[in-house]
Amino acid sequence: MVAVAEYTPTTEQVRDAYSFDPVAEYHDPITPHHVINGRAFDRWLAAHEAEVKAEALREAVKDIDYAGLGTYEANTVVSWLSTRADRIERDGDCG
Repeated sequence: MVAVAEYTPTTEQVRDAYSFDPVAEYHDPITPHHVINGRAFDRWLAAHEAEVKAEALREAVKDIDYAGLGTYEANTVVSWLSTRADRIERDGDCG
């Protein structure tokens, strides 16, 4: 069981919550429950953004490989991009 403070919702859960009550963030007052849920959403968003960034880097690798440049510089860039994508997937956004 994941501790509530470390729980990260899935994209489907975020979509479902939004479709259920899209203006929930405008309710007043904001309760501690909303604050906790907001933090869970922030973690979900960070994880989602890391996935998107890693995917974009992998697409760049494919484009460079497809171009067949085969030069040392191109191979170095491909290696760096692949390593960075792996790190983003493993650790989240690395800055």
